[in-house]
Amino acid sequence: MPHGPERRQQTGQLHFITFSCYRRLPFLQNPDSKNTLVQVIEKTRRSHSLTIYAGFSRRNRVSTSRLYLSC
Repeated sequence: MPHGPERRQQTGQLHFITFSCYRRLPFLQNPDSKNTLVQVIEKTRRSHSLTIYAGFSRRNRVSTSRLYLSC
């Protein structure tokens, strides 16, 4: 049995990422929470040399349409 998820991403490929808030609660409705999330995503993007082509957020979820893994 594997010890974790099998990773199949390769450098230079585009990926779609989506996630939801705990129990789909509207945590991102709060501007401070949304700004904190944006800051964390930007910090992660810079530290891993990622390119985010598009993204959107709603009250309880976040998606990116294309995330380019350039590292």
